[in-house]
Amino acid sequence: MPFDRPSLHDCHHAARRVKAAPLGRAALRTVRPSGVSGIFRARAPLTLVLFAAALEDRVVWQGADGFALLEPPIARPEAWRHRRGFGSAALRRLDRYWSTVVFAVPGLTALLIAVALLPFASLHAPALLVTVSAMAYTVTVLSIMFVWQLFFGRDEEPSARAAGTVAADHWNMPLLHQENEQRIGELFDQVERRLHHLVADKVRQDAADQGGQVSRVRLSTRLICLHTGVTTDQARAYLGTTRSVINRDYSVLFFDARPEDLARRPVKPPAFFRFYLASVVIVVFALAYLVMTVERGTCTAANCAAGATTYGRALAWIAYRLLWQHAPAVEPVSDFAIALGLLLSLPAPMVVVVAAVAFRAQVLAYQAEIRLDKEKQRMANTRVLIVTVADVERDAVLDAIEGHTRKVAAPTYDGPVPVFEMGTINDADLFVVQAGSQGTTGPAGALTVTADAIRHLAPHYALIVGICYGLRQDRQRLGDILISEKITDLDHAKLVELDGRVEERLRGETVVPSPMLLNTVRAAQRHWSGNNDTAVHVGLMLAWNKLLNAAPVVDSLTAKHPDAIGGDMEGAGFQAAARVAGVESLLIKSICDWGADKDDDAQPMAARNAAAFVLHLARSGALSYTPAQRRGI
Repeated sequence: MPFDRPSLHDCHHAARRVKAAPLGRAALRTVRPSGVSGIFRARAPLTLVLFAAALEDRVVWQGADGFALLEPPIARPEAWRHRRGFGSAALRRLDRYWSTVVFAVPGLTALLIAVALLPFASLHAPALLVTVSAMAYTVTVLSIMFVWQLFFGRDEEPSARAAGTVAADHWNMPLLHQENEQRIGELFDQVERRLHHLVADKVRQDAADQGGQVSRVRLSTRLICLHTGVTTDQARAYLGTTRSVINRDYSVLFFDARPEDLARRPVKPPAFFRFYLASVVIVVFALAYLVMTVERGTCTAANCAAGATTYGRALAWIAYRLLWQHAPAVEPVSDFAIALGLLLSLPAPMVVVVAAVAFRAQVLAYQAEIRLDKEKQRMANTRVLIVTVADVERDAVLDAIEGHTRKVAAPTYDGPVPVFEMGTINDADLFVVQAGSQGTTGPAGALTVTADAIRHLAPHYALIVGICYGLRQDRQRLGDILISEKITDLDHAKLVELDGRVEERLRGETVVPSPMLLNTVRAAQRHWSGNNDTAVHVGLMLAWNKLLNAAPVVDSLTAKHPDAIGGDMEGAGFQAAARVAGVESLLIKSICDWGADKDDDAQPMAARNAAAFVLHLARSGALSYTPAQRRGI
C-alpha cells in the first residue's frame, strides 16, 4: 500500500516547524527514546529520526504542519526492520543506536589511538595519557548518570519515569505535531490505520516465511501515546478526552483488546546493562594487549620474569586488579601498567552502580506493565454508558447498581462531564452520567453530554434511562417500561398556511436504534416478565423538546402516530449523538404520567423500574459481550 513519504528536505522543514511549535521544545525530549534503556540519553537530530522512520513508513504524513511518528517496541526493533538496501539499513541503525554511538565512540577512538602509538617507544607516555583519558571519560559519564538518577531523578514523577520504560515492549508515538486543530482527529485515525498496516504486513510476512497465509489480521496491540511528545495544547486536549488516559504523562490506545490476548512482559535484562558488561570485557581484552606490549618494551632481563610480558599474564593481572586483588607471581614493571592498575579498581564498583540503576529501571517498567495489564483487563470488559437527566433518574440508577455491588460510587471529574464509575457486573463496566438540563438543546443537554461522554469513555453500548410519558392508557400502567424500537423526532417540522389555518408538517426523521441491543432486550424480557409484575412495551417512541402537559396535544399525537407507545424530551438528541459516534444505543424508560394533569408522585417508582431493568440486563449477561465479539470479529 503506497503512503505519503516525506523527503529529506520535507523532514528538515518539519523539524523546524516542531521546534517553533508552542510545546515543540518539550516534545523534542521524547522524540528519540534511548537506545540504552534510559541510562544514557542522547537524541539524534530530528531530521535524521524522521527520515529514517519515513523509510519504514512509520511517519504518518499530512505535511510539514501535521504528522506523527510511530516507534516499534524498543526492546524488539529488529522485528520491524525491512530490507531496503545498505544505505537505508545504515541510516536506520545510526538512528536506532545514536545514544550508543555518542557514548562509545569517544572512548573507543581514544583506545585505537593508544594502540596506534604503542609501536613507538617514545610515545608510550602519550599512549598512557590517551588511555587514562578514555577511562576517565567513561567513569565520569557513568558517575554523573548515577548521581543524577540518585539525587535528581527522584524529582521526576513515577508516572513520567514509567512512561519512558513502558514503551520498551509496545508500539509508541513519541511525536505528534498538528497545527490545524480541525485535522487532529483525522491524524489520529490515520495513525491507527498505519499501525494496523505495519502490524498486518509483519504478521503476513512471518506467516509466509513459515509456509502459511493470513487473510485478515486483528490489531490487538497497544499504542503508548506520550503526552510530552505532543506539540500543541489542542492535540494534548484531544488525546486526553478521546483516548484511554492512564495518567497525565501517557495514554494507552487499545485496539480491540480481548481477555484471551496474551500478556507481554518487558524484556530481560535491561539493554544498557548488557552493553556495559560487553564494553568492560572488550576493554579488558584490549588493555591486556596494551599492557603486554608496554611491559615487553620496558622490562629488563632482571625483572621480565615477574612482568606481564605475555598476553595470558597481562589478562590475568587485569582480572585480579578488577577484583582489587594482586595477581600471584605477576608484578608489572612499567609506569604505564602501574598507573593503569590504580584505575582498574574503578570498573568493579561501577558495575554494581550500573546494575542498581538498571534494576531500578526494570522495576519501574514491570510496575508500569502491571498497570497496563489491569487497564487492559478493564478495557477488555464491555463498557456501558448510562445517560440520565433528572435527579430522580440519576439516583434511581445509582441506588440500583450500588445496592447490587455494595459499593458507593463517587464521581470523577477528569473528563468533559462528571462520571460515576459504577464498577463491573458480569464483565460489563457501567458508567453513569447526567445531563445538566432537560431536553436536547443547550450546552448541558442530552445531545452534548452524550457526545462528550462517548468521546471520553469510548463505550461499546449507550443507554438513556429514566422516566417518560405514556400514550396508551388502555393497555399501559404507570411504571411500565418502554423500549424504543424506533424514535421519531417531532422538533423538525414545517409550518404552512392552508385555508386560513396554520398546519404543521413533520420533517423529522424516524430512526431505528441498535438492532443488536433491541434483540438483546427482547430476549431478556421473558426472564424479566417471569419475575416482575412490571410490563415491558417495545415500540415507537416520540421525541419532542417540549414538556408535555396538555390533553388535547396528547390526543393529537395519538391520532397522528397511532403506533407510538410513549415519548420523552431527550431521545432524539441522545440517539443522534450515539449514531454519529457509531455506538450501539437504546432508550429504556418507564411511564411516570400520561402527558396531562402531571404530578411528580409516580416519578421515583418509574425511575426505579427503569433502573431495575438495566440492572437485570447487566446481571443476566446481556451486556457482557462487545459488538465485535458478538459478530465474531
